[in-house]
Amino acid sequence: MAKSALTEAKTITAETILQLGQLYSAQELRSMQSKLTGAAREVRALTGSKGLIARIGELLTHEQRQLLRDAANLVDSVNTHLEHAKEKRQRDEKAAAAKRKERELQAKHLVSESFPLPCDTPEQMPEVIRLGLMLNHARAFQSFYSPQGLSQKLRQYAAIPLKPRRSERTGTLRKNSSSRPRLCEKTSATSLPISSLIASTT
Repeated sequence: MAKSALTEAKTITAETILQLGQLYSAQELRSMQSKLTGAAREVRALTGSKGLIARIGELLTHEQRQLLRDAANLVDSVNTHLEHAKEKRQRDEKAAAAKRKERELQAKHLVSESFPLPCDTPEQMPEVIRLGLMLNHARAFQSFYSPQGLSQKLRQYAAIPLKPRRSERTGTLRKNSSSRPRLCEKTSATSLPISSLIASTT
């Protein structure tokens, strides 16, 4: 009974290990577990019957060899609690990763709903970028629009193709920019095509 109490780490539990190792990951606990497994194996080798290490162990007294066996059993007992702690930490890490992934998906969904991209096709993206650069250069931040309203407005602008018209003097086609509204004024989607705004800055 006394020997069983001596070789069992009853004062150590998986919960106490997790409390002491709050900052340790499951991978780090697994590494410690491997080291303890190797330590117990090496200690038992002194009490075995194969190899040079066992022949050296034969020179010890019976009591000393039994002490080594007890020490190896005690290390195994500690290692069992460490394994349970590692498994619990691993489950906690997987649950936390799943929650983090779910939050990221919810955040992306919320952003896509609140701030939709101002274009629907790759061909429209350069036009939208040029529009943003032009507005920034002109210091024409449209603060009277909400973020959602401005995003929708840019989507409407990107969807409007350039409509050229014939020049009265030369008879050639030229961009229709004579009736462009000022950048700082509220305008409808049909009166402010992107290409017209770009033409005004070139």
